Parts: sequence; structure tokens; C-alpha cells
Amino acid sequence: LHYLQFYIYFRHKGGWDENKYKIEDNARISIYDDNVILDGLQIDIDSQTGIYVSAGTSQAIENVKIKNNIIKNTSYAMWVHFSWGLSDLSIYNNIIYDTVNEGIHLFIHTSNKNVVVANNLVYNTNQSSSYGIYIHNDGPLVANNIVYNTAQDFMINASGNNYNNISSDGTAIGVGSMTTTTVSFVDAANKDFRLAETDTVARNAGTSTPMNTISDTI
Repeated sequence: LHYLQFYIYFRHKGGWDENKYKIEDNARISIYDDNVILDGLQIDIDSQTGIYVSAGTSQAIENVKIKNNIIKNTSYAMWVHFSWGLSDLSIYNNIIYDTVNEGIHLFIHTSNKNVVVANNLVYNTNQSSSYGIYIHNDGPLVANNIVYNTAQDFMINASGNNYNNISSDGTAIGVGSMTTTTVSFVDAANKDFRLAETDTVARNAGTSTPMNTISDTI
């Protein structure tokens, strides 16, 4: 199995870095094919979708990983839209903030399989009708996500397969999830979303379940 991998060697260290590689054009990154990895990008695309994944109604896509990216100031940070035929999509370890609409938006058919949304941070969506993480159908594993300071943190039209999510409002669902919380970040006002040493909510609150389902081999 061979991947097309977009990987930045001299990349950020968990926070936005103006001196590291960044994408600031007004064109989104679109994925329409198999075996693609987006790893460690900084994306600042004003009022556009940051990453779009789709194949329409007549083609299947498999083996897509979107990880370790920082996405800000977009319309939607990530939009995944499939009528059918999606398998092995992993969205994890991403930092998303100051979007207009959803941070992560998945509109997928129930026949899609092995879809994981885990270990992501979504902070501050601006539209009153938008969500931090929106999952349309059953199936995806949604775990260890922190969504904070959005119009509505989670909208998951699904039952089960949700674990250890954290929200600042009452919308996080799943076993081990926590709602109406106050997570302590190092400096959220200046976009440093590392957990403060004094945090007692999110530290050690995750589960290893999602990462056991993801392979990082290429």
C-alpha cells in the first residue's frame, strides 16, 4: 500500500508558527482519491473550507489520514461528504479554531466504515447556528475530542461509539464524556491550547480506544 503524503518536516510544534510552512491561499485542499495523508500543515484560508473530502455518488475512497494539522479562520475547517463508499478515514490530533462554521463536519452514509474522529481540539466557531463537531450518521468512532466556546459544541446524530469527549456546554455524548466543563489552557486568548499544568478536567481524561484502531504505517 502506497500513500500520497503531504508532510512538513520543518513544521509547527503544536501551536501556530509564522516561521513554519503555512497555506494561506484562498483555495481549499480537496481530496478525491485513495491513500492520502495530510500531516502537520498550517492552514489559514479566510472564509473558505480548509480541507474537503468527497468522491460523489459513484466512487469509493479509502485510506485517508488527516492529522497533526492546525486550521484557523476558515469557513469550515474540514468538510467530509459521502453518499457511500468511504472507508478507513482518520481525523486526529488536529487543532482548529476561529472558524465561521463547523470545525469538523461529517455528512456520510451509514455504509461507510472505519471512520475515526479523535484527539481533536475545536475552539470558537462564530456562527450562531454552527457546531464544533457535526456527525450526521451512525458509524464513526468519536473520542477524546475537546470542543470549547462554540455556538454548540457537538451535534452527533448517532448512538454509541462515542467516548471521553469534552464540551463546554451540555452536548458531549458517550461513555466517559464530560459536559459543561472548564478546561484550563496555557493561554487560550493567544491561541496556546496546551493543557495547563493546573488543569483537572482534560488531563488523563482520554481513552486509548481510538488510537488502537489507527495505523500510522505507510
